[in-house]
Amino acid sequence: MTEIYFIIDGPVIPKGRPRFTRAGRAYTPSRTLDYEKKVERAYLSEYPAGLAFVSEPLEMVLNVYMPIPKGISKKKREHMLLHEYPALHNGDVDNFLKSVADALNGVCYTDDCQIVSAKVNKIWSETAKAEVLIRALN
Repeated sequence: MTEIYFIIDGPVIPKGRPRFTRAGRAYTPSRTLDYEKKVERAYLSEYPAGLAFVSEPLEMVLNVYMPIPKGISKKKREHMLLHEYPALHNGDVDNFLKSVADALNGVCYTDDCQIVSAKVNKIWSETAKAEVLIRALN
């Protein structure tokens, strides 16, 4: 397989910072773990065979569709949907990429170190979702 594409419905949850117990042990926040499981389920529903890329270098394109806030005027909403206003808020692109890339570790590819090129786009939309495209660079 040289290319895969799938959609994750709902808002994209950026990778949360590790938390620490009183004993000093680090753990991933449950909100992040729940989203990573959702990403894995979305991938496996489209590609039930699982592992698509074993050792080849990969490129990932992640389009994050951000819901337009409710208090926005109709005119500004139209401009936002035409991509005239960048989606500057609601998370860092590197944390969005990290949550999706980590979720697909061992599921779509052997290790996320195979990703040698990545592009993340934040786009205003009526509905929240993420589009994931991963292709082999061989």
